[in-house]
Amino acid sequence: MKKLIQKKTLQLFLAGMFLLLMIINCSQPVTAKREQKSKLVFTEINTTSRIKSIYDDGSLETCLVSGLLFPMDVAIDEENQHLYWIENMNGLIQRSNLDGSDIINVTIGSSSSIGLVVDPTTEKIYWSNNHSTHTIRSCNYDGTGYASIASSTDTIVYFSLDRENQLIYWADSSTLYSVNTDGTNLQVIVAGLSGNYSTALDTKNDKIYLLDIGAGDIQRMNLDGTNSETLVTGQVSVYKLVLDPENNQMFWSDYDEKNIVRANLDGSDIKVIYTAEGSGTPIGLTVLQ
Repeated sequence: MKKLIQKKTLQLFLAGMFLLLMIINCSQPVTAKREQKSKLVFTEINTTSRIKSIYDDGSLETCLVSGLLFPMDVAIDEENQHLYWIENMNGLIQRSNLDGSDIINVTIGSSSSIGLVVDPTTEKIYWSNNHSTHTIRSCNYDGTGYASIASSTDTIVYFSLDRENQLIYWADSSTLYSVNTDGTNLQVIVAGLSGNYSTALDTKNDKIYLLDIGAGDIQRMNLDGTNSETLVTGQVSVYKLVLDPENNQMFWSDYDEKNIVRANLDGSDIKVIYTAEGSGTPIGLTVLQ
């Protein structure tokens, strides 16, 4: 009987301690973890450059491809589950699976290649080249069918593709343009710019974003250039801007600070989500839903 009483007493004691711990835990403030919405794939320039991915909260850093030279940009074909990138040194465009496996050479262009876009609908690749001339070029997925889409007397960096309407939006140091993907119907959208600009397109909301690489300012306007507004100012040395309209966010790479930065589409809630270690720095990036 005595042992039974001792056993019951111990059980009651343990039950009481468990209840006390539950009360303490429930009284503690709970910090909500941000839900991961998208994944970023980006090039990181280093002594041995590579392509990495992170979630949009900066978590789960993964190296996809290593041993590259100077990959300036990366693009994703989600329909065919392929990853593309372009080397600045020799214009080499390569392709792999999304996990970085099965790398093949697609085509070799010229040095000083920067921006890269792919279109799974037409199976076309577009890139900006600034070797002897400043042009946007294209070829088929198999590397055939070279064509020149647009040209300028100034550097062309990162540009945007409207797949549905087959329009390319691009800017040089003075003007924002649109042009059909076959090179016809070149249109001036905004003149009188001053700087080197990257473009990013939000077809969901019919907006185009302009990133001033030198000044670090981000502007937003209608596709016809009206209703321009400045969203972000004074970023240090920004290179490429990408949008994630479905989740109301945008991202850009900061060369000098070696960061990837996230903000809302209206420019609010700016936050660094990734900082490269050592001598590495992120440059080209894209969003994988």
